[in-house]
Amino acid sequence: MAAHKNHQKLEYKNMRAVCFWLHENTCYINKIKVSDLDCHHCNHDSTDNRLENLIPLSNEAHKLVTKSKAVFQVPYKEIIELLQLKIDYYKKLL
Repeated sequence: MAAHKNHQKLEYKNMRAVCFWLHENTCYINKIKVSDLDCHHCNHDSTDNRLENLIPLSNEAHKLVTKSKAVFQVPYKEIIELLQLKIDYYKKLL
């Protein structure tokens, strides 16, 4: 059981890093870059670490969203487009 929880923590840590990178350390709600980002699970299920379920939020925004129980649905197409932009950018650097 402990091994499973450690795997979930590692998965979350990795996906959190990808989420921040993908959104360029910018709060999904107010669109400003902040150094103290939280990674919000859109469906409020902390075990659902799919990239399309994670959005970066400022600490303040995260508190408000969590308190309100608002459910966000980040369009899967938006995630794919962001990833493609990143891939294209890094291809140009090679």
